[in-house]
Amino acid sequence: MSEKRYLIYNKPRGEITARSDANRKTVMDSIPEQYRDLFPVGRLDKETEGLLLFTDDGPLCQRLLHPDTHVEKTYLFYSFGVLSAEDLRRLESGVPLEGLGVISAPARLSILRVCPLSEIGEELSEYEKKRYRRHWDDPVTVGTLTVTEGKKHQVRKMLLAVGGRVMLLRRIAFGPLSLGDLPLGAIRPLTKGERTAILS
Repeated sequence: MSEKRYLIYNKPRGEITARSDANRKTVMDSIPEQYRDLFPVGRLDKETEGLLLFTDDGPLCQRLLHPDTHVEKTYLFYSFGVLSAEDLRRLESGVPLEGLGVISAPARLSILRVCPLSEIGEELSEYEKKRYRRHWDDPVTVGTLTVTEGKKHQVRKMLLAVGGRVMLLRRIAFGPLSLGDLPLGAIRPLTKGERTAILS
């Protein structure tokens, strides 16, 4: 029996997490051909960047995605608006998710900074600079949000529930795995330590 393979991919915006699609670019179109027999664990929506795990280990995939496992997923977000102390409390205790009819599970949130968009211009891609050029003076909150659920557009809907509007979202951790400094669009095998952590 061949050894199972595990890789981290830093998914760019614009790719959908699917094995194939007749009309849209998928993550499978971007990864090297020798990895295209693997499958992604879970999903990142088209507009979300960041850590996507690929493997051919079906039992691990099922375990990581099962609702009872409560695997933590951490996202870095850039959101228009300023979050109050009450907004933070609500996000951490649970907010209604628009269109889903449910309340989000408890989460952890950390605010890294609040500043005008112009102060973080160097961190933005050319896409964001062009899209938001008329909002250069608008306040932006930069933070991390850790959730244990995986509902559709969950982080965007959570921030929307307290008046935030996400302009950039990047998953930076999935369970014990961290994106680190892996370049956007790059893929790499898990280290020995990461393999041990994800399989334990």
